[in-house]
Amino acid sequence: MVRTAILSLLAALPIALGASARAGAGDHWPFDAPFLSPRGRIGVQVDGMTPELRGYFHAPEDRGLLVVSVEPDRPAARAGLRVGDVILSAAGHPLRDSLDLIRIVAAAKAGASIELAVLRDAEERALRVEPEGEPSLWAEPERFGAWFEEKMDRGSRALLERIEELERRLEELERRLEERDQGTGEAARET
Repeated sequence: MVRTAILSLLAALPIALGASARAGAGDHWPFDAPFLSPRGRIGVQVDGMTPELRGYFHAPEDRGLLVVSVEPDRPAARAGLRVGDVILSAAGHPLRDSLDLIRIVAAAKAGASIELAVLRDAEERALRVEPEGEPSLWAEPERFGAWFEEKMDRGSRALLERIEELERRLEELERRLEERDQGTGEAARET
């Protein structure tokens, strides 16, 4: 249940598609997990479509994602994908929302290509894109679960140590305040 929720949260991030790519390949982010690269694997940003957009692009009512950004010199650009294309399916699976594409791209094996059915100028065409890097670990629940549990265990231990340290410091501060108050009370009685 927890793993499913976490997988869903991660899938909602633009990780696999690179919608928010960072400047350099060497950039790291707080998760410290190479399989959660902020750069993405194909370098495209897609968005869902309104009925008006579907009509304008002649896209079917039940599937299709509008390409809103293509990063230069990335797999999507090399495959010929363009802004304004509508991706209808990936690896034979219809795309109803961006999570569908994210899951397919994230799970693709290194060196494997994915066939995209693309609608351009009201004509359907096939493009092949080869994702960069290794598959995202979160696409493999068992491996992701093990990684996540390890990080949570390590984080929990560090948090507990910090809480214990703060408790010790608070006890010391309370002890000093009591000593000061007792000293002030005695001094006040003597005068």
